[in-house]
Amino acid sequence: MKIPKKSTFFDNNATRTLLSREEFDYNETRTLLSREERSKLQKIAAVIQICYFPRGRRKTKINTEYDRMPAIFGLEPYHACLRPEDGVYCLFRVDLHADEDNELMQLIRGYSEHTVKHYYYTYIQRGVCVSTTCRHFMQNKTEELSRAEDVGGIIERCFNDSLYKQYGLQAKLSTVYNCDKHNEEITYDTLDCIVAICFLIILAFNIAGSCYDYFYLSKMEKNNKENRFLSSFSIFRNWKWLTEYRASDPRMEKLKGFHFVKCILTFFIMFDHCAWINTTYTDYPLDYERYYDTWGYQLVNGGMMLVQMFFVLSAFTFTYSLLIRSERTSLTWATYPKIILLRFWRLSPAYAAVLAYTASWLRHAGGGGGGGPLWQVAGGSVADACQQYAWTHLLYFNNYVQDNKLCALHTWYLAADFQLFVLGVAVVVGTRGRMRHVALFVLFLVGLLLPAWQVWLQDLDAIVLKKPEFFRNFHNPTFQKMHISGHANIVCCVLGIYTALLVYTLQNNKVDLSKNKILKQLCWMVVPGVMALFASCVLFYTEERAPLLTRMAAAALLRVVMATISSFVIVALVMRINERISRLFEWEGWVVPGRLSYCVYLVHLNMVHVLLARRTHLSHVSIYNLALNFVGVYGLSHMAALVLHLLVEAPASRLARAATATHLKTA
Repeated sequence: MKIPKKSTFFDNNATRTLLSREEFDYNETRTLLSREERSKLQKIAAVIQICYFPRGRRKTKINTEYDRMPAIFGLEPYHACLRPEDGVYCLFRVDLHADEDNELMQLIRGYSEHTVKHYYYTYIQRGVCVSTTCRHFMQNKTEELSRAEDVGGIIERCFNDSLYKQYGLQAKLSTVYNCDKHNEEITYDTLDCIVAICFLIILAFNIAGSCYDYFYLSKMEKNNKENRFLSSFSIFRNWKWLTEYRASDPRMEKLKGFHFVKCILTFFIMFDHCAWINTTYTDYPLDYERYYDTWGYQLVNGGMMLVQMFFVLSAFTFTYSLLIRSERTSLTWATYPKIILLRFWRLSPAYAAVLAYTASWLRHAGGGGGGGPLWQVAGGSVADACQQYAWTHLLYFNNYVQDNKLCALHTWYLAADFQLFVLGVAVVVGTRGRMRHVALFVLFLVGLLLPAWQVWLQDLDAIVLKKPEFFRNFHNPTFQKMHISGHANIVCCVLGIYTALLVYTLQNNKVDLSKNKILKQLCWMVVPGVMALFASCVLFYTEERAPLLTRMAAAALLRVVMATISSFVIVALVMRINERISRLFEWEGWVVPGRLSYCVYLVHLNMVHVLLARRTHLSHVSIYNLALNFVGVYGLSHMAALVLHLLVEAPASRLARAATATHLKTA
């Protein structure tokens, strides 16, 4: 019998007839086939049965076939296991295997091949109370559980036995993530003590600065000279600076609407990251896989392009502020290192504080041994990675270190943004007039072609496909090699600089764009345009991979489209094209969360890690649970960000201003 090719076989209309038991009887044909052909046929039939059943009974059939497979996640009761003195609880991964003609294994492999919307079911992750579930596999329990290799052997024999009895499958132990014992706690090491001492010193400076401000500066005569170092640590002054919006130049006041943009972008990015909580160690992964076919989730999957707006916003802000500064002092290569140093100082103190906490105390916040079965996966492994790679973060090239998959994963944006800042400032400072436009045009072409070339060279996808398996191991070649790199986002930086030059010229020529009715109506089309752009990403969430030329074109053009929309938003806000929208964006209530957005962005993923680390049961995939998790992470992140801003970020910024005696804004 000839086996249909995959490209023709996965057509719904063609396969519905094949699924009929009357027309397709495997038992009658198996004697006519070789062993290899039977294996292929079983695999194909299994995939058809689970994925392409006629609509009337499709959902029921999928559930029935799906439930035949072993659950890929499982967590036995954790705290009840560790109450006895001999209690041992282990979290591990096992790989499944069986004979080639095993029908269930063929079903598992066939289902797992749909990687765009399905998890890999060929390996499973379980948390098991070894001291009770696997008791009958121990000859001498106390002695065997004292050695990791014996624990692994016990787990493999135990799980192999239960898996074979229930499913007819065999298991090979791949990884033991952690094994917790009764009353076991994480010990405090030297790094924990050093970080704690540093935090206490920072707190002491803030207390001293606040007391100095409250008891001395408030009563000091105006002629007396204040101690700028101590006053920089005044919580009262830093709170006042946080809640009041003042700019050194009236034109910078027009950027007030950017606070709303930062708030809304941070909101959606945090919402996307909170979904991680619901995508791993769930009670029924099929519920999550079905979300890939809903229009709302298809929009969310395209939302990773939102970060492009941050790049455009950043490039516009530093270029616009430098153009205003150039009216007072000339921009030369001598000022270039100072500008870069100020930017480094603006980002690094708060960033370093978060990295220090992540590398040390995050393990304890996650509960450590006895806190939850996932503490090593969600907290301990992140801390270990930060101990190894934190220095690459502080030098802002962590986005090019592909082995670093866990430490402050979201901060790839800071590295890429800093790299683009160094490049963009060099263009603004080092070029004038026509030469500047030539340099920007060349950079635009380079930024346009590099992603397309990289897709061709490394066979990448046009966008980051957020496959279910990505949330289990955070491995995605497109994400690691292209999406997070600085060179792939050059186009956004160039368009941000061009937008700043345009706005600066329009303001100098006193052009009023608010009278243009077409531009005013286009402002209302921004949100539908962004949604349409996100929705277009669904074209890449198909089993048949998009052709190479399509992927290359999309990789080059999608960033341009998103950056162009971002540029229009900036022009509309600064030039106040639509008065109603401008009033909404410039509302005073956005100032505080907008200024806190940087610190919120830094700390929010640690909140996600803590929630995961302290979980002792499987989660249920639902919008309700996602909303609850998001509200908790959003609120806690803003509270932690407020502390971080008042104690670290604001004092560092004030110290920089005191040291340079300037009010240059480069962020």
